[in-house]
Amino acid sequence: MAHRWWQEAAFQGHVQSMKNLGADFWNSDGVEKDDREEVFWYGLAAQSGDAQVMFYTSWFTLNGIGTEMNRREGMALIHKAAWTGYAPANDFLNELKERNK
Repeated sequence: MAHRWWQEAAFQGHVQSMKNLGADFWNSDGVEKDDREEVFWYGLAAQSGDAQVMFYTSWFTLNGIGTEMNRREGMALIHKAAWTGYAPANDFLNELKERNK
């Protein structure tokens, strides 16, 4: 039931509803797991500038989950999320730096 309401709100531009739908498809919460739907909804939320969802979407893009694998696009999303101050994105980039020393 909540899924339907979130869908209606998401179609009207409500970002938290987009995130909730992405999570529903990730967790199979009331719907069948569907990576493409998950990436679709998280991707729409990421376009709003939500750093957390940019980070999630980057992981899907880097690993080709629900979308075509694209390292350049995935890293660009991580950098955008880090630029907003999202700590997990900054931590990820710092870890990559340490590994590549």
